[in-house]
Amino acid sequence: MKTILIFNVDISKSGLGLFRRALLWGLLPVFLMGCATPSAAVPVPRETTVWVVRHAEKETGESRDPPLSEVGKVRAADLARRLRGEGVDAFFVSPTLRTKATAEPLARASGKALLSYEPKDFKGLRERILRDFREKTVLVVGHSNTVLEILEALGAQRPVPALADEDYDYLFQVTLPAEGAVSVKALRYGAEHHM
Repeated sequence: MKTILIFNVDISKSGLGLFRRALLWGLLPVFLMGCATPSAAVPVPRETTVWVVRHAEKETGESRDPPLSEVGKVRAADLARRLRGEGVDAFFVSPTLRTKATAEPLARASGKALLSYEPKDFKGLRERILRDFREKTVLVVGHSNTVLEILEALGAQRPVPALADEDYDYLFQVTLPAEGAVSVKALRYGAEHHM
């Protein structure tokens, strides 16, 4: 919708007329700016960012659900520092102590709850992320035998062929654009632990 204003101004050339003319032409642009109708901004779709990481180092022993070791607790703190400025909106963890403890320092600092997912339901995890957190940033904490499968379920290629037992320092950034190909970056964080 356009607004058109027509002014027919007849101001005499007297001193008072010059003052009125200066006042009119000085205020006219301000008035016209107030009448302008802003065009509707077209929102640019953001991408969805999914950070995928293996849980930090765990205690060794007979426990079927071991907690993090002291080294693992340090790595969890390193992960929190690494992702602190990324604006993580959701934290997905499998129902194990070690994945929860890996995400917990950053989730607590962000004031967010941990969300549980079924470790082998990769398709369900992807659907939940894209349904509930599209155009947001998400952290998924998995296991050595699920991290690469999660990347594939998100539509990314494996950036490494496999994760070994000692691979705790990988951090994968998956970008799911509104249109186009999914991309993945393999990064490192914390103390180097890859052999």
